[in-house]
Amino acid sequence: NIASSLRLAGAPDNRFLDTLNIFRGRLFAGEDRYITKDLENISVDLQSLVVTGCFEWTLFSNSYYSGYSVCVQNGNSADCTPGFYKNLGQFGWTRIGSVKRGCSSTLTILPDNSVIS
Repeated sequence: NIASSLRLAGAPDNRFLDTLNIFRGRLFAGEDRYITKDLENISVDLQSLVVTGCFEWTLFSNSYYSGYSVCVQNGNSADCTPGFYKNLGQFGWTRIGSVKRGCSSTLTILPDNSVIS
């Protein structure tokens, strides 16, 4: 495998800042959206995402933090390594209506690079 491009994920000046990078395509391809705060009405298609910082985020299927929900997290809570989700479509998540920092769901999807400590 040879890289054909490089993309920044997270804050350019602080890898511990809690952010979501949402990508329209699988494997972090296509249009992206950078999120640093709760959004009650985002309505965006997604296939992959990167979680940076030390806190979890909750994705909601509908606006105003309603509908189905799932938590996403970083790769390692001990050192706040970013969490990489290459294909959220495999879990049925292809569109979100709102996002909120912290875990507000009973369901958590672990990132592809998850370290269980």
